Amino acid sequence: MDRIVVERLSYSYGARRVLEDISLRVRAGAFVGIIGPNGSGKSTILKNIYGALTPGRGKILLDGDDIRTLRRRTVAQKMAVVGQENTVPFRFTVREIVSMGRTPYKRLLEPDTPEDARAVDEAMEALGVAELAQRDFSQLSGGEKQRVLIARAFAQQTDLLILDEPTNHLDISFQLQIFEALAASGKTVLAAIHDLNLAALFCTEIYVLDDQSILAHGPPEDMLTSERIRAVFHVVCNVSISPFTGKTSILYRPNTIQTEGTSP
Repeated sequence: MDRIVVERLSYSYGARRVLEDISLRVRAGAFVGIIGPNGSGKSTILKNIYGALTPGRGKILLDGDDIRTLRRRTVAQKMAVVGQENTVPFRFTVREIVSMGRTPYKRLLEPDTPEDARAVDEAMEALGVAELAQRDFSQLSGGEKQRVLIARAFAQQTDLLILDEPTNHLDISFQLQIFEALAASGKTVLAAIHDLNLAALFCTEIYVLDDQSILAHGPPEDMLTSERIRAVFHVVCNVSISPFTGKTSILYRPNTIQTEGTSP
């Protein structure tokens, strides 16, 4: 079953077209990555899907329904979002931030239930932020804040997650922790990802975005070839199957390093 279907989406910021005729599908249970160079439109696709932007042309379906016809509460009960811009204007503890993930299930001023408390506890444990529960969110490091925001999405207990570069500001151990938590959750995931090796390790399908359009999509081993990476990202790399993980592994060569018989 398709959880998300995007049909012929186009979007412009004023006179500048950033997306042209984008179509993609996210099947239930899939871990789908969108990759592409900076400015290629990855975030814009996601913002159109979760309603921060309104498509200039095209249709977005959530579980078969046009997302523009659904109530915001209904969408929030089906889909949790972690975007790149996450300003919190007031002072809250970590636990209060994570508890906000329960909002779609509550009436105004309704107190937390034992079920809410369990959902919050489980989410904080899954993302490794339980020990930060009483800390002031505003005083956390960038990486700690990111883990708390993903825990909030987990507490929302939807089976569909939309994430925009979820491992920004994180060291490698927490990058792996977050992707492992996402993969182990059994949730359907659509994520913009800048680290191609992480995409290779965890995604079941990848969409390659460049020049306003989807260039190709398919399993990581087919999408992450040295030829395609060089064409899209303008870097030279070696792509192989790692004996350590059994997954595609990418080793980049800086342009300042030359090897015999090669040219940049």
